[in-house]
Amino acid sequence: MAQSALSRHYEQFEESRSNLKTLLWDFFTSPTVHSSFPLRTPPILLEVVMRYAGLTDEPERRKREHGNPRDFRVMQQFTSETAARQWKRRMLAQGYEEDTSGKNWKYGYTFSI
Repeated sequence: MAQSALSRHYEQFEESRSNLKTLLWDFFTSPTVHSSFPLRTPPILLEVVMRYAGLTDEPERRKREHGNPRDFRVMQQFTSETAARQWKRRMLAQGYEEDTSGKNWKYGYTFSI
């Protein structure tokens, strides 16, 4: 009995969340809302996340320069530039954007904004 009540509450939560996303999308993309803003973009609440990957010899400095993102990770340490560039190509193929602010190639890192 408790399981079915919990399932019902979870379904209601998911339905409410979906409805909220739809309402927010409609609000921010409607041409009649806030006519002083002719171009609208969906709000960040719709789970738009930019993921970045890059190479550097100074990962701590890169982290500070990007505002200390919580999910900043040094993913791998490299012994050759070729291996580092291959890793970066794989990350870009997985949907990461390239962070070109780092110099050299000793460490591969990722973070999101």
